[in-house]
Amino acid sequence: IDSIAQKATSSTAAAAILAWTTAARLGCVLQLQKRNVSFDSKSGALRVTFRRGKRTEFKGPYTVATDVPQKWRGPVREILDGAQDSSFLWP
Repeated sequence: IDSIAQKATSSTAAAAILAWTTAARLGCVLQLQKRNVSFDSKSGALRVTFRRGKRTEFKGPYTVATDVPQKWRGPVREILDGAQDSSFLWP
């Protein structure tokens, strides 16, 4: 994941980081809206509510709380800052 975070575009890196830190499928991460992600870039606290994707079809929405290491916070903050609340992070 370090290699992706360093070499990929910030959008690709953010998707990989969110998938890795939440143990979610990449397809589920790509369906996230900004309003479903709470991130504190200082502490690295991340809270993601998945409302779309394979698991939610059977079990309903679920929330994952985790921390993002300091070295991976930039791409996550960048993708969140560039989106509106109701918009998808990856259109």
